Amino acid sequence: MKLPNELEKGDFLDSVIGWSKLSTIENNYNDVFLGIVDLIGFTSLLSDKGDGAPNFLVGIIAGLMSFADSSYRTIHVQLLSDTIIVYSEDAFNVSFYNVYNVLDQIRYGLLKHGILCRGAIVRGKSFIANGVIVSPAFITAYKIEQEECIYPRIIWEKSTFDPIRRETQYSKDGIPGFLHKGVFRMIDTQIAEIDFDGQVIGAMTFSDSSVLTLLLNHYPGEGRAIEPENIETIQKSALIALNVFKTGILLAKERTRTEKERMKVNYVINVFNRRVRQIVNFSESERLELEIAHA
Repeated sequence: MKLPNELEKGDFLDSVIGWSKLSTIENNYNDVFLGIVDLIGFTSLLSDKGDGAPNFLVGIIAGLMSFADSSYRTIHVQLLSDTIIVYSEDAFNVSFYNVYNVLDQIRYGLLKHGILCRGAIVRGKSFIANGVIVSPAFITAYKIEQEECIYPRIIWEKSTFDPIRRETQYSKDGIPGFLHKGVFRMIDTQIAEIDFDGQVIGAMTFSDSSVLTLLLNHYPGEGRAIEPENIETIQKSALIALNVFKTGILLAKERTRTEKERMKVNYVINVFNRRVRQIVNFSESERLELEIAHA
């Protein structure tokens, strides 16, 4: 089954819905975790980059796909125009976090270049092979992204995440995770947040390991205390990482043309400023904070 080159994404979604009803494909469905991120301001990006837009995007995403292939052997990435699809081969609980970790890395890889995105992660049936996607899970994720996301965030479908949250196990040391194929896989439960509208989202931590370490130290509960002699070194590393993300956010801010685009950039600015203020003993917080975008 081959798709015509001129097929638009709206037509593609209709095709996926139609194909999902074919009994021959339904017999080959796998139960998987599937996430998508959709690039925000894609039209503006195409206008800015002109004929160089494909090379620019592929250059960014190829590196992120390579990261997924080397770090998570059972997680796969596909690009469909301005939508990036990440999916697992199975529905083990640990695979949910693996899919999210790849989505998260894609989010920050794009942000460093001033590109915002939004998306969702769900559990469902899916058949993806040889460039053909027949996936009720994709349909669900796409509808959540289009109808509920609004802002640059990654929504965790509640019916997908609630069972995973309930089934989280703890090691003898109180570390959360899952026993998977005889090995205890640690997870960071702090990366789940309730957003202002009640949606469960993957926390935007500006995911350099040094930034995350400082944030987890600040959070009550599962944050592990940092040794005092290591704090200054980690803070210096975090400062470098946060400045990189700040530059990316400023690039996104410069590209805004409409009030809707400014609203989305301001969402990220507010999260960024909140993260900066959360980091313990961080003397650079005032200099790092960003101003809200105005018309």
